[in-house]
Amino acid sequence: MFRYPGGKSRLYKHIEPYIMERYNGSLIIPFVGAGHVTTRFIKKKTPNFVWLNDIDFGITSFWKAVYFYPLKFLNKLKKYEPIKEDFYIYKDILDDVKSAPAGVEDITDIALIKLVIHQISYSGLGCMAGGPIGGKNQTSKYDVGCRWNPTNLAKSIWETHLNLKKSEVRITSWDFRQVLADNRCDGTLYLDPPYYEQGSALYTNSLTKEDHWELSELLFNRKEWVLSYDDNSFIHNLYNFASIHSLDTTYSIKGARQRKELLIVS
Repeated sequence: MFRYPGGKSRLYKHIEPYIMERYNGSLIIPFVGAGHVTTRFIKKKTPNFVWLNDIDFGITSFWKAVYFYPLKFLNKLKKYEPIKEDFYIYKDILDDVKSAPAGVEDITDIALIKLVIHQISYSGLGCMAGGPIGGKNQTSKYDVGCRWNPTNLAKSIWETHLNLKKSEVRITSWDFRQVLADNRCDGTLYLDPPYYEQGSALYTNSLTKEDHWELSELLFNRKEWVLSYDDNSFIHNLYNFASIHSLDTTYSIKGARQRKELLIVS
């Protein structure tokens, strides 16, 4: 529902068949991000249980607002008008969020700030962007509000809320190791971790080389999982025990260009 680096909206048609082959009635998403795969999957299927996790408190605040407090969230969204100064103000606010917000007002405030900063920032990079669309002086032909469409956003948020309400839903801000170790993590896993090569430049919370390694070890003996990654020899070596498929996609950050992405399946 919002712009996010590495979002999988363009690759969903390739991802869905592999999830469907492994689908057992529950959907576990340890790195939910903008949730392009989640939102499109639950339009077709109604899982018994959906677990949305992300270590980014802004992201989980967004999902909590969508699921628990949609009317309050939509009311704030519809009143908002983008201005360039908000990029810098909101970046500082999100950088200062060190624990999960509690209470309706705080959750929906942070949810809106997270949504806004990814809509108004260069390439959808949010806090990792150097500035807002149009730049500090707004001299570009595209201004800070060119991608802000509250009507479409509200429609997507409400539709997603209604679809999620059909399932039992858990929303957490855990480390992926904690998710995979939990006894409720027995459903179909879709994992979209931060990119290996550019993760530290694209995401507020990236993974270390050791984290990527440990993720592969945790998946080694598991069944019913689908994993997307950037194409890299290190990742190929980590997952030589699984089926690896290479997909062509368009990478739009710093100019559109073709690149390959990996789809790794159990």
